[in-house]
Amino acid sequence: MRRMLLLIICALCLTGCFGGEGAEVQTAQPTLKSIEIDQPSDQPSDQPSDQPIDQPIDQPIDQPKESALSDPSSSNDENLESSVEIVNEQEASATNFDTLKEIMGLNKEQVIEKLGQSYTKYVGSDLQPGKGLLYEQLGLSIIFDEKTGRIETIYCNELVDIAGVNLGMEPNGIIQLLGNGVTHIRTGDKPSYELSYNFGQFFVRFTAKDEESPTTRLELQRNNAYDASIASRAAFKPDLKHIQAIVNLDREPVIEQLGMDYSLFYYNGDTHFGSGIYYQQFGIDIVFDDSGDRIETIFCDEGSADINGAKLGMTVPEVREILGEGELIDHTLDPEWYPPNYSLVYDIGNITVRFGMEDREGPTDDLHIYRNTEGNFYDSDSNQIKPIAYTLDFNKIKEFLSLAQEQVIEKLGEEYWEYLKDAGVFERGYGLFYERYGMILVYDFSKLNSIFCRENVEINGAKLGMTFSEIQHFLGTEGVVDQVKTESDLDPPYYRLTYTYDDFTISFAAYEKDGKTVEVKIQSKEAIEREANYD
Repeated sequence: MRRMLLLIICALCLTGCFGGEGAEVQTAQPTLKSIEIDQPSDQPSDQPSDQPIDQPIDQPIDQPKESALSDPSSSNDENLESSVEIVNEQEASATNFDTLKEIMGLNKEQVIEKLGQSYTKYVGSDLQPGKGLLYEQLGLSIIFDEKTGRIETIYCNELVDIAGVNLGMEPNGIIQLLGNGVTHIRTGDKPSYELSYNFGQFFVRFTAKDEESPTTRLELQRNNAYDASIASRAAFKPDLKHIQAIVNLDREPVIEQLGMDYSLFYYNGDTHFGSGIYYQQFGIDIVFDDSGDRIETIFCDEGSADINGAKLGMTVPEVREILGEGELIDHTLDPEWYPPNYSLVYDIGNITVRFGMEDREGPTDDLHIYRNTEGNFYDSDSNQIKPIAYTLDFNKIKEFLSLAQEQVIEKLGEEYWEYLKDAGVFERGYGLFYERYGMILVYDFSKLNSIFCRENVEINGAKLGMTFSEIQHFLGTEGVVDQVKTESDLDPPYYRLTYTYDDFTISFAAYEKDGKTVEVKIQSKEAIEREANYD
């Protein structure tokens, strides 16, 4: 009987193992949950069983998930295993430059407080050595200095965005967005091309196989020489004294004096071009030269930089009253020039200050400061033809207004510039600029529309730059003064003093009712009627 019972039990066991005739063999795969069944668990026993096996629901809170590069033998590091929260299906999110600035220099506890507890332990490799925290969803591997406990290095993957720059870009593309950096070319068994930028508190370093290959490593390295206390002691202000003090400095001491509260920028526009750092609190953009370190240009926001009292937004007469006459450069003579149309330039010690404006005497639209070097960007001898004193009486005006363009060239010669100004308020149009004679002849469908006169032209004694009262002394009080509202709300209204004669008008424009005139315009009545029909 006992023997019979044993045979029946063996048969049942064999049936259970092989599943019966023709059944597929099923072997149970061990899971982390089954392996760690003796570990304490805070999860309820009815927890769903479809959890990912690499993130078990009952994994103890002091057992962080290890990265692919982790060394299991180092799991006894209590500092790296505490307060870890495992988050299932964590979505990746890009990390920007501001976040990197905020955490660089923090210790481990401060990093966790800032970035949260969704990290795992990181143990590096030969290429990316060190121990620390891996924030996979942020693209960051953070290494701490063993002595100070603060961040020493941050390795970044493709999720990290530095002003539009990501790991995998080629060096030339990085340079276009961040400007020129310091390059190192390593030779030997493992040649590499390194491109690094000094951002004060830390360096940003890109590594590629060569100059034309995609970058394979992006890391941030703490700058041990950076002194954060200098900024508080320097008390920087965007005035002439402080700007002159920093303009010959390299990038690191500039950031030491102005502080880390900056953002990166890249401009490729008409008036701003280049890449650098922007200090919103000071209202200045700093662009570095080809070396990547020395200041080349400072772009100034309106009302920010104070050049001995002169500021962006002032009119040309207001700037000149403070800084003197300066040098007025007419860019309308250069067909390849971008706005602004005019520049008022001052060389002050080690800097060149340039105010730009759409109109010769109008409000200043931009303010650029350049480090003074040999062969300055603004050549005082360029586009210079010495004007001569020229007198226009009424008979000459009538004659010019009757001439075709070919006849004007025959009369005045071929020493002229092609003129085009389609922005701003004054002296707008297309035509010929005779700089020697101080006249701009503007044409409309091959017919002369108007003549603008410069300071060297006198009309019965009246000329550009005089006030309305001075002009009335020469031309009489018959002229009519009107206030003119401009097309754009950005341009202030102005006043125009107009004298009407049989065949033409002469008008003088000024920003103040009896201020210095900024435009002298002669226009035929035929042209005025054409403009009225267009409207």
